[in-house]
Amino acid sequence: LLDFYRDEIDERRELGYPPFKVLIKISREGKKDEIKKNIAQLEKALAEWQPINYPSLAKNVKGLSVLNLLIKLPAFASTTTGKPTAGWPNKKLLAILKSLPPTFIIRVDPESVL
Repeated sequence: LLDFYRDEIDERRELGYPPFKVLIKISREGKKDEIKKNIAQLEKALAEWQPINYPSLAKNVKGLSVLNLLIKLPAFASTTTGKPTAGWPNKKLLAILKSLPPTFIIRVDPESVL
């Protein structure tokens, strides 16, 4: 059991998964062309955090497309590099997320990133 734990923790550290990172998933569902435009604009606004843009594997119940952005933030503030690294909550990012219309679904530490 201990070997499994160590392997899992090492893999999570390498991939940037919890508990080493806080994941923020931002989803937008709707007509494909419309949401592509919305997500592209948001991706530019969030460029500082290097969001990962990807589609959901399946359409939602209504048959609409779903696009996602995934942001990985340090789970803890760090000074190991000599420069403080902001973890979560990040005030600047939080202000951007709060300004989004309710058509965007924001999940911090989502159950699934798919």
